Amino acid sequence: MSSESKSDGLTEYLDKRLAGSSLRIVPKSDHELEVQAFDDIVLRVITDSKKKSLRFSLFSPKLNRDVTFENIGDSTFLDVRLGDELKGENHEAEEADITLAINLLERWAKENDHTLSHGA
Repeated sequence: MSSESKSDGLTEYLDKRLAGSSLRIVPKSDHELEVQAFDDIVLRVITDSKKKSLRFSLFSPKLNRDVTFENIGDSTFLDVRLGDELKGENHEAEEADITLAINLLERWAKENDHTLSHGA
């Protein structure tokens, strides 16, 4: 277990590791944050420190719909239709960055004895 992640809050942890990516971390409240890839994809995270849990969801403001994903082994894959629907020059980098953010959430939750679930 990394002592660095234990001392970092989730926002700080993500901020350090996502520096240089296409993502912005936007705290919404003491228990909610968004990881935004422009207007294309938003990763919403709600924390519950008493229950030691994280809950997240993916949404595309641009497409006005939820974004699905699938974990296969150690890999996370976003909705295969997403690339066709977004059709921007940066969509592949944004998808990779959002996938990285999901993997970092999983890692932080594990290192900090939190459960992680997907859903609104």
